[in-house]
This record gives sequence, C-alpha cells and structure tokens, in this order.
Amino acid sequence: MAGFERIFVRLPNWVGDVAMATPVLRALRRTYPKARIAWGLRPSVEGVVRGAPWADVLYLERGKGVLGISETARALRAERFDLALLLPHSFQSALVARLSGARVRVGFAREGRGWLLTQPLRAPRQGGRWLPRPTPHFYREIGNAVGVDVPSLKPVLPFEAAVAEEVARMLGAAGVRRGEILLGFAPGASFGASKHWNAASFAAVADELLRRHGAKGVILTAPSERAIGDAIASRARMRLARVEDWIDLHRLKPLAARLSLLVTTDAGPRHFAAAFDVPIVALLGPNRPEWTNETLERTEVVRVEVPCGPCHLKRCPLDRWCMEAIRPADVIEAAEDLLRRFPPEPRDVVALAVDQRGE
Repeated sequence: MAGFERIFVRLPNWVGDVAMATPVLRALRRTYPKARIAWGLRPSVEGVVRGAPWADVLYLERGKGVLGISETARALRAERFDLALLLPHSFQSALVARLSGARVRVGFAREGRGWLLTQPLRAPRQGGRWLPRPTPHFYREIGNAVGVDVPSLKPVLPFEAAVAEEVARMLGAAGVRRGEILLGFAPGASFGASKHWNAASFAAVADELLRRHGAKGVILTAPSERAIGDAIASRARMRLARVEDWIDLHRLKPLAARLSLLVTTDAGPRHFAAAFDVPIVALLGPNRPEWTNETLERTEVVRVEVPCGPCHLKRCPLDRWCMEAIRPADVIEAAEDLLRRFPPEPRDVVALAVDQRGE
C-alpha cells in the first residue's frame, strides 16, 4: 500500500501492552522504510522502546485533560501526518488524532470513538460485549489495515551491549556472578493490587527452586514497589538480589534476558521475558487469560477459577481469592516442568543485545 509518507502511531499506555506492540512497530518500519514515523506515548513507558530503530521522533504525552489534549494535538498538527494508527482503544487517543489533522485514522471502534476514525475496525462481540482475545492480535489487525504484514507476535525489545554490561556489573555487586544460574521473581503489578500474590508464597517458591537448582535469585521490583520486595526478602531463607536502586525499563531488558526462569504476576516483566525466550510461570488472577494467550511456548499459566472472577478490577473488594487460592506447590510444579523442558543455563546477554535490534 503506497501513499503514506508521514505516519503517527499512538502507543499503548501500559508497559506490557507496549512490549506486545513491538512486532507491529518493527513491521511498520519495514513496510514503510522511507516514511517519517513518529510515536506518541506516555513518559512512563518510554524505556520499553528506548533503543528501537523503528521511529524517527517520539512525542511524549503532554498531560491529561483539555489542556493536555490541546497541546498534544497542536504539536502533532505541525507534522501534517497522513496516517495515524491508534493502538490503545481510548477515546482521547482518537480525539487527539482527529484534532491533529491526520488524513487517515485507523483503530478499533470502541469507547464511542468510531466517528473519529476514517477506518474504524470492529472486533467480534457476543451479548453486547467484546470477545476476549490476545491483545497483540488487535495491533496486528491495525497494521494489516494499512498493508503491514506482521509475521510474528513475539515481542522485540532492543538494548545496547553497554547496557547489558552495566546490568552485569550491578548484578555482580548484588552477589550474582557471571556464569551463575539466575531465577527471577516479579511480584508487582502497576495495574493494581488485585494482581498481587502474597509475599510468604513468593518466598516459599523462591527458597525451594533456588535450593533445588543451586541457583541465585533476584526480585524484580521497581523503586515504587520496594515494600513488596522487602516483604518477600524478609520471609525468604535464601538470599535474593535486589534491583530497586538502579532498575528502569530499559535495564530490565538485559536483566530479563539474563534469567533462566521467571515467576511473575500478570505484569510487564512477563512480556519482557517472552521477548528473550525465558521460561515463565505466570500467576493470573483477576484478568482473563485470553487477553494474553500469545507466545506461550515457554509459559505455564497458573490460575484458579473462582465464582467472582475474572473481574478485571484494580482493587479487590474481597480478599483476592483468585490469587490467594494459588498454592506454592502448584507454582513449583509448573516451574519444574519448564526447567525439565528448558534446562537452565547462563546466558550471553551481550550477544542478545545485537540480535534484538531486529532491523
């Protein structure tokens, strides 16, 4: 498909969703190698795509509300885009694209925004509700609508060799030497507390897996999640490395690539690990697994059906039954199954830094 020389892509708002959008971002650049491509995104997710060679300019969100919409649209209008691809389903993203003057505006007709789009896409519904399906499929359909072929939906998360070396030094300072097996435990979920699993259970799983495999362990928590990491570390018998003092989303890439296994809630690190073929035990509670049923070749999903779920609430009004019903023994069994199929071994993340550029 010809005719698009200036392309704007509004990226998703959540870390995991941005990671899942990277296949279409790469494919878009391959399809339109000479176009000027701009990405719009929240500052909080910029680290996910830092180092990716598929955009010419980034537009960081300029705040919320009427003023933020006006300022963002004004900045985009100066670019005179002839195509806007809207990966999030929000009304605001479509309104900004319309006010920007983009000639063609493609996205899903949700949140009452169909009239703002020139190519509104529609997903299957049942009983008035959208049928759940893997989020990357929505992104691929948006790309397909403008002639972009997306052959693989596996996330692509570029990082530089220098960043990999930096992370290796920081892990060394935390007691993890090069050549040692490293298992990761990611208990956070910026979506809301409803996704959290209790600290005692995380600690019990970490202790048993590290003991069985003679491995080192690391808690993958952001600076804002330090209290969660403290709760796990204080209950664990085995020493667990901590990263809150230096981690960010860009450094999380080589850290995730360094792992031989990740035990995680339904949060961003899960999709980072998938990009590097790391075996994953994913603990799912309030969210439907159908939204993330993609690139599962090395993933074991552990969840328990409860009468009140899946609810998709950020905060549980009860006692997080869906997460508390998950037993450490079930998580350990899932982890052992993965480690039998994919025996743990140290990884050369500097080499991965080159491979992941995906140009």
